Amino acid sequence: MARPVRLAAIVAILLSLCACDHAVRAHIGTRYIIEGDPQSAIYPKEIEPRDEDVLITLKEGAPRPEVLLIEAGGRETRFPFATEGSMLVVPAKFGRLRLRHESDSPVDVVEQTAAK
Repeated sequence: MARPVRLAAIVAILLSLCACDHAVRAHIGTRYIIEGDPQSAIYPKEIEPRDEDVLITLKEGAPRPEVLLIEAGGRETRFPFATEGSMLVVPAKFGRLRLRHESDSPVDVVEQTAAK
């Protein structure tokens, strides 16, 4: 009786490891598109995945925007980020982000998952 229990425990552990690996690598094969006015001061020059983060490179001298997560119902909530020079570093755990700064037109960064 102990052997089937041990086997079941090993299978459960392996399935958990696979789920963790998928969660960490979820953004592999994902690209990001920019929606908004290209003339906006906060319109990114480039967006690229890096490890578990997404780098959003802003134009030189661009103001630091507020970063908001757009939830399914349209509600906006602040989203954590760090800066590295003219780059915003955000966790790759979003579907749609909005960059907003005072009178500039808001700009959205949208996750586009590659077809499997």
